[in-house]
Amino acid sequence: AILVNVRPLSLHEAKDRERTMRLIIESALRQVTRHHDMLRARYYQEEKGWVQIIKGDQIELPPVDWVDLSTLDPADRLAEMGDIASSFQGRLDITNGPIMRIVVFDFGRDLPSRMLLIIHHLVIDGISWRILIEDFQTAFEQIHSSNQVVLPLKTTSYMEWADQLYEFSNSQQIKEDFDYWIEIHLSDNKPFPIDLDIGPNIESSVESVRRIISREETQSILQAVPRVYNTEINEVLLSALAMAFSPLMRDQALWIQMEGHGREDLSLREIEDKPGYWIDISRTIGWFTTMYPVRLRVNRAHGIGETLIQIKEQVRRIPRRGFTYGVLKYISSDPELRLPDAKNLIKPSVSFNYLGQVEEAGNISQSESIPAVSEKLIIGISDDSVGYVHDPDNQREFLIDVVASVIEGELRIEWMFSRNYHYRSTIESLADNFHSALKNIIEHCLSPDAGGYSPSDFKDVDIDQDELDALLDEITD
Repeated sequence: AILVNVRPLSLHEAKDRERTMRLIIESALRQVTRHHDMLRARYYQEEKGWVQIIKGDQIELPPVDWVDLSTLDPADRLAEMGDIASSFQGRLDITNGPIMRIVVFDFGRDLPSRMLLIIHHLVIDGISWRILIEDFQTAFEQIHSSNQVVLPLKTTSYMEWADQLYEFSNSQQIKEDFDYWIEIHLSDNKPFPIDLDIGPNIESSVESVRRIISREETQSILQAVPRVYNTEINEVLLSALAMAFSPLMRDQALWIQMEGHGREDLSLREIEDKPGYWIDISRTIGWFTTMYPVRLRVNRAHGIGETLIQIKEQVRRIPRRGFTYGVLKYISSDPELRLPDAKNLIKPSVSFNYLGQVEEAGNISQSESIPAVSEKLIIGISDDSVGYVHDPDNQREFLIDVVASVIEGELRIEWMFSRNYHYRSTIESLADNFHSALKNIIEHCLSPDAGGYSPSDFKDVDIDQDELDALLDEITD
């Protein structure tokens, strides 16, 4: 679910505001659901498993609900909105529908309202949210201006992509990755230690610790640090993560579950019966996310530069950014290319997801009046509570979930954990260690002696780190 700030309507009566806004929102919603197939998806459980189908464009429109909070005191609005949002979160039905719904919270005349878009995770991922909001905004503006709705051209459908994915799952390309993944899949994994065990690891037991890195430090992490060792932002963050956990893991490898966008090139070949046609999912809505295990090894005796290079090389050895792990585990029909059932193996205790640079939050005071001069419906993403986004009784997969993103120029890291397994002080210590590690990385990379190359910087040369160091020493001498 995503909560956005929406433009105010300068109409005195709540009923007039509701009638006007509802007509435009429903019309825009109709255009968007017709345009994006996965917003019309339904799931049915049959004897052999779950089946996904796409309904026609005459499917019933997702519900739009209107909640008038304009009579409440500003201090009470947000609390009431969070409670109501929680109740709507549980009203999706993947079989009978709706799989999507919208709730508008009216804060009063000339005040920005909130709009909650609720969509089941089966049909949407982070990139899809950006596509959806852009298209919804476009449709709203065109309808409000009495223009014909024209959305960007559709890209490859989710169904076509799934067919291509199945073909890819039995290709020579997937065979090249099997040896790497079978070794990772069956490796020993020391779990992260717990403080206590007083209940289940469920959503209702979750607490969070947030750390916000300053704009100056964030700028260094995004621009200055990567240049020094030719690293990507993900590799820098993973280095800091490994350094933060290292004292508690006692030099054991840290196993984490990584998430990626999953919109990988499957082959870039033309489809045989459609000459000139290429797989393009750049504007396709769906859940493409990849999830895969990563083993991070650090040596506490090493300096920061060595650690950055070490983690960088470990990450770059992962085939196709982790894309093929799930293919080999769930899709491949070749028994020799299928990762074995590993129910008895210990899964990673920690998940990590870097969302990239997210749109500005655009928070607005509840009492701040905005002239309704813009035709834009959405005027910013809101940080206000949307209640439970998961069933409170849902079993969590990991002990600790770490989610990082850059919002308004600041790196924000959210550490989510169960109070039934960890003290808050333990997670706060980890969050502080992570921040300290980032500071140390920045300080090191800004020093004149920092810098270096590693084998992945020379993809066309078969060379290890020792050989590369010797060669560079020879050149510099």
